[in-house]
Amino acid sequence: MTFNRILIAVDDEPVAAHAVEIGIALAHSLHANAALIHVMERPVPVGADIGVPPAELGSHTRSEGRRLLSGVRHRLSLRPVVQEFLESGNPSAEIVKAAKTWPADLIVVGSHGRGGIARRRCADGDSEAGAGGGGARRAPGPHRRGRCSG
Repeated sequence: MTFNRILIAVDDEPVAAHAVEIGIALAHSLHANAALIHVMERPVPVGADIGVPPAELGSHTRSEGRRLLSGVRHRLSLRPVVQEFLESGNPSAEIVKAAKTWPADLIVVGSHGRGGIARRRCADGDSEAGAGGGGARRAPGPHRRGRCSG
């Protein structure tokens, strides 16, 4: 089996930063293309009065997402051809959608195991990925989940 396209999930957690480093190193060693994805969750219900107009909140969140992706690119000295996805919604669903669209042979995700992508029992073969469940089962191609700690 060969991996020519590796999709790497990025967020601001230290474990995700480590997974990004591993994913990029793997891409280099396999001479594979890499793409980064950051998914902005919608923590506030649409229409909730939080004192900030929704458009301003969305703009700030997108700016923070771009800043995060740019920081990863700069920190790892990534070449400009590394594709980036900046999406909004359910992380597991958006990662799987990007993996199908790009299309990725492998998805690298780092998680502390307390929420987001690894909400369920990560080491269990029947585990579900993400808040919506079943993310890894919906991902294209082969997948392997490692043990989570936490």
